[in-house]
Amino acid sequence: MGTQKPIQRTFDERCEYVSSVLQDAGNRLTKSRREAIRVLCSADAPMSIQDLHEEVVRTASSDLSTQYRLMNELQRLDLVKAVEMRGQPNPGYVVHLPGESNDLLVCTKCGQYAWLEEAAEIRRLEERIAKKMKFGKLSHELRLNGVCEPCQETPDPA
Repeated sequence: MGTQKPIQRTFDERCEYVSSVLQDAGNRLTKSRREAIRVLCSADAPMSIQDLHEEVVRTASSDLSTQYRLMNELQRLDLVKAVEMRGQPNPGYVVHLPGESNDLLVCTKCGQYAWLEEAAEIRRLEERIAKKMKFGKLSHELRLNGVCEPCQETPDPA
């Protein structure tokens, strides 16, 4: 098993990839869906379906159930990941495409996230563990929680 550097895609490439996979799976690419994809691809923090809906209806006609159906389809196609958000009853969603890092760093205060750049190191560890434990087809999901720099500079409420 060779280690590979995670793929980096531009905003436009991410939107195009999600759109094409959705269409290839037999889904229509309505104005509402295009806008939802644009919003999700530009998000810098996991988005709840409620927040996504509020953004989409600014420019496209849509209802909340449409966003739930879209999110279910995007999850089925492995195009988004559900991210549990502390203090929130429902998960947030982030676009996650094949070849991208599977390892996430999440701010516990504001929800901002970043895909870890150290994917190659983590994959090497995964390979060593697979070999040592005699496991095949090993995969992982790593999520590190912390407080981002801007939130560290903001005092906690008393």
